[in-house]
Amino acid sequence: MKDADRLLLCFNAKYLFFMLTGDIKRMTVLQTDRQTDRQTDRQTDRQTDRQTDRQNGPLKETECIRNAIANAIEDGYREFIIFPFGDMGRMCKEILNDGFHIREKYLIDSFYSKYSKEILSIDQLDAIDVSGVAMLFTLEDIEVENSEVLLTEVKKHFPKKQIYDCFPNNHKRWTTVCGKYSYGPLCNHWLVEKVGAFCSFALGTDAVENHATDYISTSPFLYVEPKFNPAFVTGDSYEDYKYCKWYFEGVHPHGIVRKLKRISIGNDVWLGRNVLITNGASIGNGVIAGAGAIITKDIPDYAVVVGAPARIIRYRYSPEQISALNQIAWWNWSDRKIREYYEDFYYDADTFIKKHIHDIDEKNTGR
Repeated sequence: MKDADRLLLCFNAKYLFFMLTGDIKRMTVLQTDRQTDRQTDRQTDRQTDRQTDRQNGPLKETECIRNAIANAIEDGYREFIIFPFGDMGRMCKEILNDGFHIREKYLIDSFYSKYSKEILSIDQLDAIDVSGVAMLFTLEDIEVENSEVLLTEVKKHFPKKQIYDCFPNNHKRWTTVCGKYSYGPLCNHWLVEKVGAFCSFALGTDAVENHATDYISTSPFLYVEPKFNPAFVTGDSYEDYKYCKWYFEGVHPHGIVRKLKRISIGNDVWLGRNVLITNGASIGNGVIAGAGAIITKDIPDYAVVVGAPARIIRYRYSPEQISALNQIAWWNWSDRKIREYYEDFYYDADTFIKKHIHDIDEKNTGR
C-alpha cells in the first residue's frame, strides 16, 4: 500500500470515529486541517510550476506585457483598456494593477461581456470617450488570421495609434499552410511551411531546429539572425529575440546553421506520439512514423519508419501502387466525391487503383 493510501485510510478511520461518537468539534477541526493541507499543496504546486517555468525558458508573456505597458506609459498614457480579456488579458490586468499600480479603465471582451456588466463588448467602444486612453491588445494566438481579424475589427472603433500590441511578433511573422482535415501540433508550427490534407499528428510531435556546431559555442547568440538563416521566421532580426533567456546584448550574430529549413509534409501522413523531425527533413505522402521516431532525413512516399534515428522498415505499397495512388491523389477530391466513393476506401489498393486510375484528370479539388 502506498503512503498516500495509508494516510487516506487513517483519515477516513478518524473521521468515522468522530462521527459515530458525536465529536463534531474534533471532526470540524479535522476537516479544516485537511482543507488547509489542500490549499498549501496547491500553493506549493503553483510555486513549483513558476520555478520550473523560470528554469525551462523565458517568461515571455509577462515580459512582453510589461514592455507594452511601459511603452504606453512612456508615450504619456495613464489610462488603459485591456482587450481581449482571456488568459493573457487577466495576466495583463494583474501586471498593470500590481506591478504598475494602475487600475484599468475598461475591460473589453465580446464573449465575457455576455456574463458580466463590468466587461464591455467591442461595439460599446463607440459609446465611450477613448481620448487619452491606451489599448493593450493581449491576443497571444499565433494564428495570423485570428489576430489580424480581431485587430481589424477593433481598429474600426479605436484609434490605431493608441493600440499597443503585447505580442506583435506572434501575429505577423509566419504561418503554416495546412490542408483540409489535418490536425495536431505540426499544423501550426514555425518550422513547418506546409502540411497536406488528411494528416494526423499525435500529441508530442514536433519539429526541432538544429544548432550551429562549427563555432566555439552552440548557443543561439551566435546564429539566430534571419538574414543569415531564413528559417528563423519568428523575428525580423536578432533584436526581436531580446526576451529569450539566451539573448546576449550588443552582438550581431552571423553564424550559419546547417540543415536548417522549414519543412514540408505530404498528404495522409500519420506521425505517432512524440515523433520528432530535425535536419529540415521533409515527409512524403502516406508516410507512417512509429511513436518516438526521430526523423533526420527526407522520408519517401508511403514509407513506414521507426526508431532513433528513424529507419524505413517497409513500404505500405509497391512502387507501382505508390505511383498510381499519387496520380489519383484522392486527398484532392472534393468532399462530395469522397462521400460518393466513401466505401471504396475499404478496398485493397489494387481494386481502389483499378477503379479510380481513369479519373485522375478530373478537376475536382477543395471542399
